[in-house]
Amino acid sequence: MNKIFKIEKNLTHKIITFLGIKIKIRFKVAEQFATLDDLRVYTLASKINANLAKYRGIFTGRDILIVGGGASLKYFDKLPKNTINIGINRAYKMKNIKFDYLFAQDNFPDKEDIEEFIKYGEDTCVKMLGIHPYLANFSIKNDTICRIKNKELYVLNNRRPNKSLLPINISIEPLARFDGTVFAVLQFCLFANAKKIYLAGFDCNVSHMFTSDVIAMDLTRQYEYWIQMKTYMDCIYNSCDIVSINPIGLKGLFKDVYTQSYVNAHPELMKEEIEII
Repeated sequence: MNKIFKIEKNLTHKIITFLGIKIKIRFKVAEQFATLDDLRVYTLASKINANLAKYRGIFTGRDILIVGGGASLKYFDKLPKNTINIGINRAYKMKNIKFDYLFAQDNFPDKEDIEEFIKYGEDTCVKMLGIHPYLANFSIKNDTICRIKNKELYVLNNRRPNKSLLPINISIEPLARFDGTVFAVLQFCLFANAKKIYLAGFDCNVSHMFTSDVIAMDLTRQYEYWIQMKTYMDCIYNSCDIVSINPIGLKGLFKDVYTQSYVNAHPELMKEEIEII
């Protein structure tokens, strides 16, 4: 029998011999082992992210408002009360919101925008800046980082977004990169033990409030990241509630609420049982 059928294995492949015919099957083993890049990223995170330890539990009992850049923000005319306000990238342009934190981890293509970001709330707003190891084209430039006052740095997982691992402790582990700064913000808010998180301007849709130059994204993949994030939260941080304001692509994923102005612009919603804030 051994002469008719034989299997040989090693770490990278196996060879099946049947009636003298050899078939070589290669294993996908690269993902099972940590690379030198992985080790460097985790070592870097253990040093740089240590500054985040002071934020553990800092939002206990507090509600958080996270503001993105989706076009639905033009209907965001009623803010939740007594929230800690966190903006992403150009969210500082929302003049009716005073932001306590601004997050950015991608390079600003517009010099005017980066200057406004630097100057916004220099003494009152903490700028949280993500570092992309080995992805210099995406990262905020070092000379820009040096000019920003009142800042904190955090390291992002160097793996491709769909291979990123969600951390348990962001003060010693890199944050999952995914496709969108909002996912880093959520990891931060959960680490800080937020009671409730409101999402505004996260349409999961190709539209933007602050620019007409919108980059086409694979929204199917982005939605999968939202699903992964929700699963992570349900398993580890199930005491935190997520409320999506004027949802579009995220409709049905979290608790959905609407502003009256959005409903006025979309009267078809009145046929559904919806909650208006």
